[in-house]
Amino acid sequence: MKFSIALTAVLLVAGMCVGISQRRACVASRAERDRLLEQVRDLGIGREITPRRRVERPSDGRLALPELVALGREIAGDSAGADEGVLERAMGIFERMSELDGAELESLITGLREDRGLADEVRRPWVEFAWVSLAEVEPAAALRLLAVDSEISGNLEFVQRVVAKALGEWAAIAPAAALEWARDSGVLLGEDAMGGLLRGMAQDDPEMALRSISELGMLEKGEAWRTIAGAGQTPEARAGILAAFRKMLGGLTNDEEKAELRTVVLSGIAGTWVGDGFDEISSWMGAQNLSAVEREGFAAGLVYEMTGAETGRWIEWVEGAVSPAMRAERVGNLVSQWTQQNYLAAGKWLTEVPDGPAKTPAVCAYAETVAEYEPQVAAQWALTLPAGEARQRTLLRIYQNWPKADAAAAAAFAKEQGLLSDSAR
Repeated sequence: MKFSIALTAVLLVAGMCVGISQRRACVASRAERDRLLEQVRDLGIGREITPRRRVERPSDGRLALPELVALGREIAGDSAGADEGVLERAMGIFERMSELDGAELESLITGLREDRGLADEVRRPWVEFAWVSLAEVEPAAALRLLAVDSEISGNLEFVQRVVAKALGEWAAIAPAAALEWARDSGVLLGEDAMGGLLRGMAQDDPEMALRSISELGMLEKGEAWRTIAGAGQTPEARAGILAAFRKMLGGLTNDEEKAELRTVVLSGIAGTWVGDGFDEISSWMGAQNLSAVEREGFAAGLVYEMTGAETGRWIEWVEGAVSPAMRAERVGNLVSQWTQQNYLAAGKWLTEVPDGPAKTPAVCAYAETVAEYEPQVAAQWALTLPAGEARQRTLLRIYQNWPKADAAAAAAFAKEQGLLSDSAR
């Protein structure tokens, strides 16, 4: 079956902003390649491709150019598309390109730019992939080369993407040099570039990142704080960012501003822990000696993508870590998200968790969320609540969320629970 090689390029280039460190770990893996192939098959443009032994890559990026040119001309010469063997070769080339060093990538970009025998629609994805790879491998070289590459400089949107990537990577290893370039280059930096610069600086020198917010000027203050708070990718980096913000908080006199900053910072740091376990994160919090208000800020950043299979443990942590005024909201949010993703696991946890301050908001959130799919189950849970406002409000929400296709059952439920007058409110 034929397929469009342009689509293959789109699938690959769409992921080019993923870090080279990640691409090296996953693009070369069988699972990632299989995922891309599955996307192609789902669109009905390919069939199962037999995996082949990987060919050793050239030791110099220039050696890849003849193969790229030959493949590009083969594609351009067949307006109906190319066969699956070409797809396999194209994927192999992208994989090899992701392994080139800075000098090899520069050589490849120059060669692709100078070869006028390739159709633009074929050449562009390879050039752009190489540019973003260079921005991560050798960010300073990428910024230098941008200044003299008139062809790529005409694509302002793409240039901004490369600049953002390069500045972020450069700032993570040489924040002062990256900041100096941003000041002196004369390039109009967009919000993405500013955000990339701040994130990179925060990984190496968060205090410098904070001092630079007013100088950079293009990001709103709250957004700049969130960018820096979310930059830490290791326990040590997160601790450094927290220490820098604590120092900044010490110099503020406006209580409202301090409360806002504290919440932004701690919730932002919480969001960086996706993929880590409860024990590791709680150990880090203990080592940082989080205060009561800092724990509340951290709790504000908890989402199911972070808590995952350990959501129950996190709900129990929230129960003891935050004030009663905040507890119902945080527990309710977590249970609602958990129920949307895995209502069976959330329901099982509810049957096992002992009564306590978190139990009522957890039951309310579960019942209200599951009502859209299993209204009878939701009703059974709601009726376990003690009589009172929370129970009545939950029963009303169940009725409001009841599947529209079962209007008769919804009406019977409302009548049985005395909700008909309430539902009009």
